[in-house]
Amino acid sequence: MYIVLHVVFKKFINVSIFTSARLWKKLLCVILSNKTVHLTKEPIGKLQLNELSNLLIKMVHSSIIQVCKSIIGERVRLIAHFMDRKIPLANTNSFGDIAENLLYSQVQLTVTDFHRGPLQASPDFFGEDKHEYELKLFTKQPSFDIGNFSSYVESITTLDGMQRKLCNTTYLVFRYEVQQDEFVFKEFWELPVWKLCAYGGKNGLSVQIKRGQLYNIRPGPSKKFDDTSKTVHSFLDALEVAMERSEIPDDVRRKVKASRAEIFPAEPPQQLEEQPYCQKDQNCCKMDQVGTSLETLISGLTLYESGDA
Repeated sequence: MYIVLHVVFKKFINVSIFTSARLWKKLLCVILSNKTVHLTKEPIGKLQLNELSNLLIKMVHSSIIQVCKSIIGERVRLIAHFMDRKIPLANTNSFGDIAENLLYSQVQLTVTDFHRGPLQASPDFFGEDKHEYELKLFTKQPSFDIGNFSSYVESITTLDGMQRKLCNTTYLVFRYEVQQDEFVFKEFWELPVWKLCAYGGKNGLSVQIKRGQLYNIRPGPSKKFDDTSKTVHSFLDALEVAMERSEIPDDVRRKVKASRAEIFPAEPPQQLEEQPYCQKDQNCCKMDQVGTSLETLISGLTLYESGDA
């Protein structure tokens, strides 16, 4: 069965969708889970299945990013109960693992398609359609590891690997402060890997050097995270420089170049973009305007057998 939907509700929603009933039901669940849903004022026409799937992925991604932004300003206090005593803990070494659990539980409240990644392996989380999320935290300046240099290079030697690492991985980066016995989330960035890194110098890329070898890929300064001149090509150009200065085998370097030529021949990839918050005079619909019941939205559904559509 297919669903053809055309709904105009309080002048906020006007969409026409042609897709499977199962996927549309899932899309409605995502719409209802959002505090703010942005839709075009004009009908968006009949969407093919892959177009609707992409829309769903972006909406789920937007929900995850909104939850991350809502955490800013929140405080975390850790208390250990030990031998009838309550002992405050403010050790930053353990806070990364704790923050991972906190973020997961908070996102799960509104996004059910958000799952933990494998223990002690990448990624930290999976979103819709296996989109990958890595959680990173720092206090003053970022010094966390993005990935082992050799392992990262090896992972992008295939088309699937390069697509996964450069198009389907988002870094959720938080800056926090320790104030007395509390951790306070201060800033948040949603970034692809090429926005994280710094470029230039003899190694081309921001990397940790260990025993004279390129060891871990590291981030650049946070004030450069939003540098609009950084592109996926900036990253791959710098990576080639770094590979030339490392012990990466020639055949591995050739595979990376071949994957790049196939996936990124000219233009940078289109990334998942967060839908903006509702601004004054912007056409959008809010949960309190639409209502919280599924029946409200599906009242305009017309069901057809696939042969009738």
